[in-house]
Amino acid sequence: MNKPVDEPEEPTDHFYDRLNLDVSYMPAMWGAFTVGHLLGIDLNRVCRLHGLSIADVNAIGALRDGKQLRATDLARRLHVSNAVLSPRVAKLEKRGFLMRIHSTADRRAFELKLTPKGTELIEAAITDISRHARFVRSFLRLSEQDRKDLARIMGALVKHME
Repeated sequence: MNKPVDEPEEPTDHFYDRLNLDVSYMPAMWGAFTVGHLLGIDLNRVCRLHGLSIADVNAIGALRDGKQLRATDLARRLHVSNAVLSPRVAKLEKRGFLMRIHSTADRRAFELKLTPKGTELIEAAITDISRHARFVRSFLRLSEQDRKDLARIMGALVKHME
């Protein structure tokens, strides 16, 4: 049985030819989508070792190194709405991984800060991702130039899509 990458692209291209559309982006788009899907599954698998999701780790990681952010700034950084972030923050705060601190700039606002427990957790989670994530192993099999190119290309795509 052929793997999806081994299958010829002609039938797909032929279908889109009927629509008179430039679909030269399709292989890259579906490849990125598939990698993103597999990456999410893989990272959630590793993060579950710590009772977290990759979204939790991403939120905690944005506060590493003593950074303090307002929840709205954290939501913007994570590309989620405040409504999506609020329950996550409440859960992480309840578990003792972060705390809310009154903002010195705005008495009505709070800033979020990692607790020592949160700092320990993010270090352990990132260590486990480095050791156990399939993406990391696959990425490290690429040549150094391909790794640099992939990081550059993905960074450019994120920048253009933001």
